Amino acid sequence: MRTAIREDYLEKDVDTFRRSFAVPRSGPFTFKINLCEGGDVVTRDGVIVGVWKLDENTQVAFLPNDASEPLFTDMHLGRLCEQVREWYEASTGDVIY
Repeated sequence: MRTAIREDYLEKDVDTFRRSFAVPRSGPFTFKINLCEGGDVVTRDGVIVGVWKLDENTQVAFLPNDASEPLFTDMHLGRLCEQVREWYEASTGDVIY
């Protein structure tokens, strides 16, 4: 029963987060790194670099494309997006303006 309550609570957290912070996937994208409603993490230029999800502690986790484990997890969205931006630029050589 506790698991069902926790899953329901987490589902409400995700829904609240999406309504409050996630941006539409259709763009335009204001930030260098954008957390989209459908779970995509997208650069300002529209490149999908991975997905986001809330973990069991309601922190936001970033998983690069094709990853099964989070690369970054943080409760502060700005700091998480900065980590994603730095990782993306270092791994691709592309600078997001």
